[in-house]
Amino acid sequence: DLFLHDSNHSYEHMMFEFRAVWPHLSTGGILFADDINWNNALSDFSKEVDRTPIMLSRDASSNGKFGFIIK
Repeated sequence: DLFLHDSNHSYEHMMFEFRAVWPHLSTGGILFADDINWNNALSDFSKEVDRTPIMLSRDASSNGKFGFIIK
């Protein structure tokens, strides 16, 4: 399974989507989010579900970051 968040990037909206989709992901499924540097939603949600997020940048000059957690 793969869930990709790339819509409203407010903290509240991201947390809503993460919490809504997480129970429906299979073990080994991936929750992926774009522009995670805009707020701490991915980090905070990862703590809630006891996972370690993997965070990456597009390139060294880019402010856009993305990350994911594996269920």
